[in-house]
Amino acid sequence: MANTASSTGKKDPCPELEYKDLTPAYPDIHLPPTLDWYRQAANWLVGLATGALAVGLSSADHIPFNTHYQQWVAGLTIACFLVTVGSGVAFYLAITRFANCLEQREKYGAWYEGITLAEQKEIILCKHRKADKDSKAAETTYGFFYGTMLWSFLVAVVGMVLTLVGILRAPAIPKPQKLTVFTASIPRSQQTILLDETSNRTWLLTTDTARRLIWQPIQIDTVTGKKK
Repeated sequence: MANTASSTGKKDPCPELEYKDLTPAYPDIHLPPTLDWYRQAANWLVGLATGALAVGLSSADHIPFNTHYQQWVAGLTIACFLVTVGSGVAFYLAITRFANCLEQREKYGAWYEGITLAEQKEIILCKHRKADKDSKAAETTYGFFYGTMLWSFLVAVVGMVLTLVGILRAPAIPKPQKLTVFTASIPRSQQTILLDETSNRTWLLTTDTARRLIWQPIQIDTVTGKKK
């Protein structure tokens, strides 16, 4: 079987090898125990990040951002959660690549021990070294993406906490004023009064010393309806 290219797209540096004379070897591959811990942690991180993104994006229109600082923090938080999810996917691809390289390395090692032809041993040794090199590169890759996933998630959590604190400490949004203008008939005159139905404050339309129209705050007795 000809191996003209490796899985990475580069030309295979090792010569071709006739496999028909070799007994297939499929050794049991034992991944490092810590890799399973990393995988479990990645499951949690990606799941939590995805849930936080779903909740945040679905309620973004209902979150009051009072300052540009809060908007920047919220945007950074969303970006970090997205990086967490993307790094988690890349981490899984990298550990799959790592497992495949380990399988190839162990297979060529088993073949090397079971043959006697010097030419075949040299070819298999070349392929074994290449698989070993690829496995170390894949190990470095999944370590990088795991670290990126972990740190981006931590930054996102800090940003989420700051966003929630900013929302809770933000001043309450004032209710819109509901103003009513009416005319009160008083003997020998008519008075125009402005009423704020939200706060029950009232103003009387009058003139100042320069005969300019102004709204003067007044108090009205709620029982008699007369100006105090």
